[in-house]
Amino acid sequence: MDVLKKHLKSENQIPELESLKILLGYQKTKGIKGIISDINKLIESKDEPSSRKLETIYARIVEHEPILEDFPDYSNQILDFKKNCFSRLIHAYLNQEQWEKCLHHITSFDKFYKHPELLNNAGICCVRLVLDGEINLYNYRELISIWLTTIYTDKVILKSLDTTSWDDEYTFTIYDSIGKFSKYIFKTEVENVNKDQPSENNISIGDTQRELRKLFESGLIRSKEQDFVDADTGDLVSVIEIMESFYSSEKESIEGLIDNLPYDITICTSEFAMKYHLAQTAVDQFDKRYQKENDERFLEAGARFAELIKNKDGDLSDGKNDVEKYKLSEHILNQIINSLKSQSLEGYDSAKVNINRFDTIKAKLESEATPVIHKLISENPVNYDLIEVLYRMLSILPFSENLKYIYAEYATNYCIHGINSKSMSEIAALELLMEIIKVTPNNHRTAKSLAALISMYLTNEDFLNKVVEMIPELSELNSESLYNSFISELSGIKEELNSWKRKTNDSYIKIQDIIKVIDELQTITEPVY
Repeated sequence: MDVLKKHLKSENQIPELESLKILLGYQKTKGIKGIISDINKLIESKDEPSSRKLETIYARIVEHEPILEDFPDYSNQILDFKKNCFSRLIHAYLNQEQWEKCLHHITSFDKFYKHPELLNNAGICCVRLVLDGEINLYNYRELISIWLTTIYTDKVILKSLDTTSWDDEYTFTIYDSIGKFSKYIFKTEVENVNKDQPSENNISIGDTQRELRKLFESGLIRSKEQDFVDADTGDLVSVIEIMESFYSSEKESIEGLIDNLPYDITICTSEFAMKYHLAQTAVDQFDKRYQKENDERFLEAGARFAELIKNKDGDLSDGKNDVEKYKLSEHILNQIINSLKSQSLEGYDSAKVNINRFDTIKAKLESEATPVIHKLISENPVNYDLIEVLYRMLSILPFSENLKYIYAEYATNYCIHGINSKSMSEIAALELLMEIIKVTPNNHRTAKSLAALISMYLTNEDFLNKVVEMIPELSELNSESLYNSFISELSGIKEELNSWKRKTNDSYIKIQDIIKVIDELQTITEPVY
């Protein structure tokens, strides 16, 4: 170690490093002096500076801001000028109707959403771009999320009232505002603002917010963006529908936050929360409410603000709280619906746990799957593959009486068609009807069809043997419909066989075996009450 110390020089002893430090210090000083010179020229000029000149100086200050702490004699003055320059640029852009540039400038300001006047100006830019037809596939998410965040933030409109002098006797009420103030604030510090009922002279802030919201909504259809053809499906995609769907989703997300979270949460849409790193706070608050009240509406509202969580291998995982688990379940629900639409058999088994974890997810899956199934059935009146898909759906939702009924009716129709058209053997039909009746023991049509099929083919030895094999499973069903069907369909056959048995001795043993099977079927299916 002493040898190393003897031959190695410290950083301060290396001339090249010392020269480099001096050079870097010189470059820093030169940059700062340049900014100061530009600012002084701007101040001394009698002419109003152009927005381009303001942009240049502002950009240079931002560029050199990390090194300002090395120049304490100048840093405060420069940063003060930066604030002034920032505000002057906003006014310049607004006056010149450069909405897109103004919006970008405002949102570059750290946590701009905490300043009502900045959020207000951002909202103005958004609505003007929309009304001018400049909303498109590249900016619609930003415009919609910022606009809704603006219009639902009561502080924005109250701030505009606070900076306006009123010469008349009008007052304003937050009684029915669409933000949180109507729920939490009972007295404001803003002059001429109260929480009384709206009247002719007490103007509703909520009505103003709703009118502005309608104005923006009406502007969505003005988009100049052309519809396009989906590369995968070949379908024509409506740009307006994409925007309106996203608008509805964002509106629901911010209303869910307002309705369910405390007053001190930042009001914003889910897209806004994701972009400006506010989402995790909302997710944690929603999960906290769920743990306290055990109400899944908090999970449903919170999932809009959650991201899908992946493990170290890149696979989706539960996450660390119930909101994130709910988000995963929603994702899997959507995958199942897509599998259903394409009649794929993939993903059903692995989905069971996540779907059945939450009651609202189970209900939503059934609600969304039912119209898809009806559409598939209308397009495929006779299709064995669809029976398999329906059976997989039931494996996820085994207690859905609605899905059981749909499955039983469709699969039974398939069997009837197969027997009538001779495209299906009687044993194959028997086996499928047996599978159906195990799922829906009291489906009258399936029970009657099974009994009728047995009555038709009991004299077939292979068929009879297959029926005998199924007797143990039938005995476990406790189905009144099956019992009544066996009584109705098989009693007459039994009488005919007894009559035939008395007339001939040739087939006595075989006839007796058939009668024995009929007796056993009627006995084992008699319901136990």
